[in-house]
Amino acid sequence: MLDVKEEKTIANIELELERLWDEQKEKKQIKACLFNLIIYTHEVRRTEYFRKTVQAIIQKFPCRIIFIEGNPSKPDEFIHVDVSTQATGEPGSLVACDQISIETSLEQLKRVPFIVIPHLVPDMPVYLLWGQDPTSESEILPFFKKFATRLIFDSECTEDLQHFSKEILRQIGELKMDFMDMHWALITGWRDIIASLFDTPEKHHQLRITKQFKITYNSRKTDYFHHYETQGIYLQGWLAAQMGWKFQSMQMQGETRVITYSIGSNQVEVQLVPKEHETHPSGALLSLEIDCANDVHFSLSREEKWNKVVSHTSYREKCELPHLYPMPDLERGFTFMREIFFSHPGNHYRNMLQVIAQTDWK
Repeated sequence: MLDVKEEKTIANIELELERLWDEQKEKKQIKACLFNLIIYTHEVRRTEYFRKTVQAIIQKFPCRIIFIEGNPSKPDEFIHVDVSTQATGEPGSLVACDQISIETSLEQLKRVPFIVIPHLVPDMPVYLLWGQDPTSESEILPFFKKFATRLIFDSECTEDLQHFSKEILRQIGELKMDFMDMHWALITGWRDIIASLFDTPEKHHQLRITKQFKITYNSRKTDYFHHYETQGIYLQGWLAAQMGWKFQSMQMQGETRVITYSIGSNQVEVQLVPKEHETHPSGALLSLEIDCANDVHFSLSREEKWNKVVSHTSYREKCELPHLYPMPDLERGFTFMREIFFSHPGNHYRNMLQVIAQTDWK
């Protein structure tokens, strides 16, 4: 990864980007831009996470990056701009793009839209990657929504998942753009695997009236993430919505969260179990255990060395041969990038929000 930076005044941003390109002509770079990507965060702990995300994005989709960091620790008058040229690929075949970085105090955020708009590449889509709660951030998001093609947000930014779900449900009906929740994209692989495994009317019925559904997730602590349960909450909420389960109660048993649903006269117990794991990302789902009626058991576990999930199915009289399902890199791979930039959540996402909006997850 090539990263050439210059600290510049606001008035000279485009001139300095042109100068950087002129100075690097001998490096045989191809300048590319598929869209404008505006990234915003005002949590210092997550700045590095989004910078790594940018590097992963440009490997798949070169774009003009405008990285905005609102820093609450800076004095009121502080605003700082620098420009850089970032490239990915092998020497001799580098694909490069521009990055404009703006760090500012929260007091100066009101100036940022007027700095950014002149530097958007014309006739290209504008994608917003929002590192703050889009239901409550009102300083610059409303301005950028007027120009945006898609809003990408991350529920890690909220401290109240129930309130977040209610507000997102209310707001997505009013959005005039596409949107994507990054945690919804992160569980795409698991949703696809469950749909593939329970692909007959018989198995679908078994899942619908299951007795216990245990989800184990990676609770390894990092500076980037504080809410390790979210992917598990999303997956069980999606299942509850699609299976027609009705919420009854929730309680903590030690560190395990136990949610009880009902369907007809049957009760379904969902367990969210934390387990620290060094290999997989924090918050990632590690395994699913599904106990159905008549001693039918399904087990899905994510492998450490392969990008695969191993499935075991056992009945009272027999066991099926293990089956392997692909599980691509959920944070850096092409599947994840395709999800956040081009897929649409659809009604399944709305149904899931309606389920988790019933419960206080704090």
